[in-house]
Amino acid sequence: MRFELIQQNGSLRTFALDFATGDEVVALVKQFVAAQQIFAAEITALGGLSAVTLLCFDPGKGDYVPTTIQAPLELAMLMGQVGRPPTGGDAMVHMHAVVARMDATALAGHLGSATVSPIVQMIITEVGQQLLKAMNAKTAFMAGRSAK
Repeated sequence: MRFELIQQNGSLRTFALDFATGDEVVALVKQFVAAQQIFAAEITALGGLSAVTLLCFDPGKGDYVPTTIQAPLELAMLMGQVGRPPTGGDAMVHMHAVVARMDATALAGHLGSATVSPIVQMIITEVGQQLLKAMNAKTAFMAGRSAK
């Protein structure tokens, strides 16, 4: 993965990230966010994948159910947020994706993992206030609010 700082407005930064064939998006984004000390940001991306694991929450099980697809896929849309637990510590990365198969059928869910092929291009834009993220114990969804 390569990255470039493409804009800075005061302390707020915008980065462009280019992932290459074989890169694992989720792990590299988490490493990047930690290395750059990003605690509140929005994420968008487009590109191509060779494999993806999407997670959908099953209220009956109280847990996420994975669906793994290993095939050429279009990353039609990826959006996410970076936030920090209210108690402090490492930032939390939460991303959702829509992927399309070669026949244009789409699948979507929480992004568990994604292997790039041939490229994924991502923008990470810091936002003004710290975004606090906490896991809701009943639903396992991450709730967010701005720090005041």
